[in-house]
Amino acid sequence: MKTGFAISTFLSGIVFAALVGSMETCSRSMVLDPQGKLVEPMPPDTPPAAPRKTYTWEQLHPFEYVQPRILPGDRLDYFETHWTLPYLARVEKQKLIVTRDGEEVLIERNGDAIFWISMAGASLIPFAVWSVIAIWIVTVPPKRQKLESP
Repeated sequence: MKTGFAISTFLSGIVFAALVGSMETCSRSMVLDPQGKLVEPMPPDTPPAAPRKTYTWEQLHPFEYVQPRILPGDRLDYFETHWTLPYLARVEKQKLIVTRDGEEVLIERNGDAIFWISMAGASLIPFAVWSVIAIWIVTVPPKRQKLESP
């Protein structure tokens, strides 16, 4: 029984490590220009007339509500991290960091609690299955054969 718990704990650790290893993060950086548009920041050696990629506030979902607090020249770094159980679940979290004059002035997060709780829950499946089996083994009495007397 102890061996079963040790194995299931080891399997739970492997599942958790696999989920952490399968996490993917996408990031976008943008700057609010004087016209109020979100644009891609340009390296210092780029000419000012060079075309810049533009973004919409909808691409910052679910952080559209921060728009009134952003000033021209602020840098926005948007991160989206997710993990996936094939055919079962995809769980994601988002983070937005607003930097003004080299100082972080706003950090917004979305989905962190659900992200980590669901990852821990998914990794505990082998442990939970073994616990149910162990409880069943301990509580169900063995069948006894009746002895027939001659």
